[in-house]
Amino acid sequence: MTDTVHADPHLIVAAVEEGLRYDAPVHGMFRTTTEAVELSGVTIPAGARVFVVFGAANHDAQMFTAPDRFDLQRPQADHHLALGHGIHSCLGAPLARLEARIAIAVLVQRLPTLHLVPGQTITYLPSLLNRALQHLEVRWGTGSSKGDSARGVSRTP
Repeated sequence: MTDTVHADPHLIVAAVEEGLRYDAPVHGMFRTTTEAVELSGVTIPAGARVFVVFGAANHDAQMFTAPDRFDLQRPQADHHLALGHGIHSCLGAPLARLEARIAIAVLVQRLPTLHLVPGQTITYLPSLLNRALQHLEVRWGTGSSKGDSARGVSRTP
Protein backbone atom coordinates (compact mmCIF):
# COMPACT_ATOMS: atom_id res chain seq x y z
CA MET A 1 0.00 0.00 0.00
CA THR A 2 2.83 2.43 0.82
CA ASP A 3 4.16 2.34 -2.76
CA THR A 4 0.70 2.91 -4.19
CA VAL A 5 -0.13 5.82 -1.86
CA HIS A 6 3.36 7.29 -2.33
CA ALA A 7 2.82 7.26 -6.10
CA ASP A 8 -0.65 8.77 -5.78
CA PRO A 9 -1.26 10.68 -2.50
CA HIS A 10 -4.88 11.20 -3.55
CA LEU A 11 -5.41 7.57 -2.50
CA ILE A 12 -4.83 8.45 1.16
CA VAL A 13 -8.55 9.13 1.65
CA ALA A 14 -9.36 5.77 0.02
CA ALA A 15 -6.75 4.05 2.22
CA VAL A 16 -8.34 5.43 5.38
CA GLU A 17 -11.88 4.49 4.34
CA GLU A 18 -10.91 1.04 3.09
CA GLY A 19 -8.87 0.47 6.25
CA LEU A 20 -11.88 1.36 8.39
CA ARG A 21 -14.11 -0.91 6.32
CA TYR A 22 -11.65 -3.80 6.24
CA ASP A 23 -10.72 -3.84 9.93
CA ALA A 24 -12.82 -1.47 12.01
CA PRO A 25 -11.64 -0.38 15.48
CA VAL A 26 -14.93 -1.65 16.95
CA HIS A 27 -16.67 -4.62 15.36
CA GLY A 28 -19.89 -4.60 17.35
CA MET A 29 -21.89 -2.97 20.08
CA PHE A 30 -24.64 -3.89 22.51
CA ARG A 31 -28.02 -2.37 21.67
CA THR A 32 -31.59 -2.65 22.97
CA THR A 33 -34.37 -3.31 20.49
CA THR A 34 -37.09 -0.67 20.47
CA GLU A 35 -39.67 -2.91 18.84
CA ALA A 36 -40.08 -6.58 17.99
CA VAL A 37 -38.16 -7.57 14.88
CA GLU A 38 -37.90 -10.82 12.93
CA LEU A 39 -34.51 -11.93 11.61
CA SER A 40 -34.17 -15.17 9.66
CA GLY A 41 -37.39 -16.55 11.13
CA VAL A 42 -36.53 -15.67 14.74
CA THR A 43 -38.52 -12.98 16.55
CA ILE A 44 -36.51 -10.71 18.80
CA PRO A 45 -38.86 -8.96 21.23
CA ALA A 46 -38.87 -5.25 22.02
CA GLY A 47 -36.52 -4.42 24.89
CA ALA A 48 -34.13 -7.31 24.16
CA ARG A 49 -30.39 -6.75 24.54
CA VAL A 50 -28.59 -7.74 21.36
CA PHE A 51 -24.99 -7.64 20.24
CA VAL A 52 -24.97 -6.09 16.78
CA VAL A 53 -21.86 -7.13 14.86
CA PHE A 54 -21.72 -4.30 12.36
CA GLY A 55 -18.14 -5.28 11.52
CA ALA A 56 -19.74 -8.19 9.65
CA ALA A 57 -21.75 -5.71 7.57
CA ASN A 58 -18.46 -4.21 6.41
CA HIS A 59 -17.68 -7.61 4.83
CA ASP A 60 -21.13 -8.19 3.30
CA ALA A 61 -20.66 -9.52 -0.23
CA GLN A 62 -23.99 -7.98 -1.27
CA MET A 63 -22.60 -4.54 -0.43
CA PHE A 64 -18.88 -4.95 -1.22
CA THR A 65 -17.40 -7.01 -4.04
CA ALA A 66 -14.64 -9.34 -2.74
CA PRO A 67 -15.15 -7.98 0.79
CA ASP A 68 -12.20 -9.85 2.33
CA ARG A 69 -9.74 -8.17 -0.03
CA PHE A 70 -8.17 -4.78 0.81
CA ASP A 71 -8.82 -2.66 -2.28
CA LEU A 72 -7.78 1.00 -2.60
CA GLN A 73 -9.90 1.30 -5.75
CA ARG A 74 -13.07 -0.02 -4.08
CA PRO A 75 -16.11 2.02 -5.10
CA GLN A 76 -18.13 3.27 -2.13
CA ALA A 77 -15.60 2.06 0.44
CA ASP A 78 -16.89 4.86 2.66
CA HIS A 79 -20.27 3.10 2.95
CA HIS A 80 -18.95 1.14 5.93
CA LEU A 81 -20.27 1.13 9.49
CA ALA A 82 -16.86 1.32 11.22
CA LEU A 83 -17.70 4.63 12.88
CA GLY A 84 -21.40 4.02 13.36
CA HIS A 85 -24.38 5.34 11.46
CA GLY A 86 -27.27 7.74 12.00
CA ILE A 87 -27.86 8.68 15.63
CA HIS A 88 -25.18 6.15 16.56
CA SER A 89 -22.43 7.86 14.53
CA CYS A 90 -19.17 8.43 16.37
CA LEU A 91 -18.85 12.11 17.31
CA GLY A 92 -15.09 11.84 16.84
CA ALA A 93 -15.30 10.33 13.33
CA PRO A 94 -14.19 13.47 11.46
CA LEU A 95 -11.21 13.89 13.81
CA ALA A 96 -10.28 10.19 13.54
CA ARG A 97 -10.36 10.38 9.74
CA LEU A 98 -8.29 13.57 9.71
CA GLU A 99 -5.69 12.13 12.10
CA ALA A 100 -5.38 8.96 10.00
CA ARG A 101 -5.00 10.95 6.76
CA ILE A 102 -2.30 13.16 8.28
CA ALA A 103 -0.45 10.19 9.80
CA ILE A 104 -0.41 8.28 6.50
CA ALA A 105 0.68 11.37 4.55
CA VAL A 106 3.57 12.02 6.96
CA LEU A 107 4.66 8.36 6.98
CA VAL A 108 4.57 8.11 3.18
CA GLN A 109 6.50 11.36 2.84
CA ARG A 110 9.15 10.68 5.49
CA LEU A 111 9.46 6.90 5.16
CA PRO A 112 8.55 6.09 1.55
CA THR A 113 9.93 2.53 1.79
CA LEU A 114 7.94 1.65 4.91
CA HIS A 115 6.51 -1.87 4.76
CA LEU A 116 5.39 -4.69 7.02
CA VAL A 117 8.03 -7.20 8.05
CA PRO A 118 7.12 -10.34 6.09
CA GLY A 119 6.28 -13.59 7.82
CA GLN A 120 5.18 -12.07 11.11
CA THR A 121 2.09 -13.11 12.99
CA ILE A 122 -0.07 -10.06 13.55
CA THR A 123 -1.84 -10.26 16.89
CA TYR A 124 -4.59 -8.24 18.53
CA LEU A 125 -5.38 -7.46 22.14
CA PRO A 126 -8.11 -9.79 23.40
CA SER A 127 -11.35 -7.82 23.59
CA LEU A 128 -14.98 -8.37 22.64
CA LEU A 129 -15.57 -4.72 21.71
CA ASN A 130 -12.33 -3.02 20.68
CA ARG A 131 -9.92 -4.04 17.95
CA ALA A 132 -6.33 -3.03 18.72
CA LEU A 133 -3.04 -4.40 17.47
CA GLN A 134 -0.93 -6.08 20.12
CA HIS A 135 2.24 -6.24 18.04
CA LEU A 136 3.22 -5.11 14.56
CA GLU A 137 6.66 -4.98 12.99
CA VAL A 138 7.52 -2.57 10.21
CA ARG A 139 10.72 -1.88 8.31
CA TRP A 140 11.92 0.91 6.10
CA GLY A 141 14.85 1.20 3.76
CA THR A 142 16.02 -0.92 0.87
CA GLY A 143 17.40 -3.77 2.95
CA SER A 144 20.93 -3.22 1.72
CA SER A 145 22.25 -0.38 3.88
CA LYS A 146 23.07 0.29 7.50
CA GLY A 147 20.37 2.93 7.48
CA ASP A 148 17.63 0.31 7.37
CA SER A 149 15.58 0.04 10.49
CA ALA A 150 13.01 -2.31 11.88
CA ARG A 151 10.72 -1.35 14.67
CA GLY A 152 8.21 -3.38 16.57
CA VAL A 153 5.27 -1.71 18.20
CA SER A 154 3.80 -3.55 21.16
CA ARG A 155 0.90 -2.79 23.42
CA THR A 156 0.03 -4.64 26.57
CA PRO A 157 -3.49 -4.89 27.97
